[in-house]
Amino acid sequence: MIQPGEPFFTLDQFLGAHFHQDMDLFGDSVPEVVAVFARAADEDVRRQLEEDMSQFEAQHHNDLHRAFVRVLAPELDLAATDREVTDVFAMVRAILADPSVYTAYETGKDF
Repeated sequence: MIQPGEPFFTLDQFLGAHFHQDMDLFGDSVPEVVAVFARAADEDVRRQLEEDMSQFEAQHHNDLHRAFVRVLAPELDLAATDREVTDVFAMVRAILADPSVYTAYETGKDF
């Protein structure tokens, strides 16, 4: 778990607080859960989440998937889906900008 003040804290908190065994309390799909978060989070938190994603991509560009699993979300197996970390981050960015677009990302697949 990443501590406050450490790099990627907001991203770590976002993933840990919303994507777990009880995520269905927030929504029926990953995109819907992101939309619920986007509607509830204030501008500073949304901005920090976007900054964390950008910094994570820049810092780990050579091995983004392994770094995602190792540093942020060992329990989220993106390899078991057709999703790449860059695709997930792009989806999160789009939904943060406009939560109503989440339905365009619903494919029946989860993390």
